[in-house]
Amino acid sequence: MSAFVSNCYIYPLKSACRVELESMTINYAGPNDDRRWMLVHAEGDKRGKFISQRDKGCEKLALVQARKSGSAWVFENPDDSGKLSSHDFERDMFKDAKNPGGPGLVQIWKSELYAKDMGDEAAQWFSNYLGIPVRMVSQEQGDPRKVDPDFSEKGDYVTFADGFPLLITNTASLDSLQPHFAEGANIIMDRFRTNIVIDGLEPFKEDAIHTMQINDTILELVKPCARCVITTIDQDKGAKSSVSEPTKTLGRMRKGISPDLKGVFFGQNAIPRQLGNSRISVGDKVEVLQTRPMHPALEHAALKYVAP
Repeated sequence: MSAFVSNCYIYPLKSACRVELESMTINYAGPNDDRRWMLVHAEGDKRGKFISQRDKGCEKLALVQARKSGSAWVFENPDDSGKLSSHDFERDMFKDAKNPGGPGLVQIWKSELYAKDMGDEAAQWFSNYLGIPVRMVSQEQGDPRKVDPDFSEKGDYVTFADGFPLLITNTASLDSLQPHFAEGANIIMDRFRTNIVIDGLEPFKEDAIHTMQINDTILELVKPCARCVITTIDQDKGAKSSVSEPTKTLGRMRKGISPDLKGVFFGQNAIPRQLGNSRISVGDKVEVLQTRPMHPALEHAALKYVAP
């Protein structure tokens, strides 16, 4: 069976609910509208630092839904009959102590960059929902965020995703893990917050792919994705699962370490190398252009790709 795209997802607000698409437009920083906005702490020592489902009490970000309405994105949460539209966002700037009156400096992992504040209405709406003071920001044009230089080329950049423009996963890889999960664990692909899901590959074949082509878009798979506690949060409930899955099983079956990388792995981070018409749609054929040896961190994993 030929490999093909089975699902496409974006996450307009970092760490909020996925949006499933039949077709997505790719740019060099990733899919359009993916991680376009982000929440940051508004006060204290963490002021300006990004917020995600990893933060205690913020697991319910998973329930914040986004939908397109004309040219705007509308956000809704299950605890509020109201909704917030991007058309209503004020355009005042985040006031940072280091740069008064200008765009604010925010932090996401090791990156610091200037971001545009989306106004008091958005801040209040999300603060009420999470129960902590937050601000909502968008990436400021002209201040691109660089990709980890150990796994990228000069000029590669990303938005508010954790580290890379795209995350690609393989249905067969998750299927091969299912028998090892604890009884009662309901682990589906949404736990891994992927952008592109591929069907028709052998289990963990993605770990050995260097480049692939979808339509006339060429993607380079640059790094195994190390998984974190977010995978243990039920994305339909916005709460941590009672069983520590899938990380418990990944720790047995997909754990690895090398001089430059360690963790438990599922999926591959990817960077667009050629865009063409830049459209990727469900059902599109996936052509493997180049393969290479899997990353050394995966060599001793109990479950891994074995070349025919």
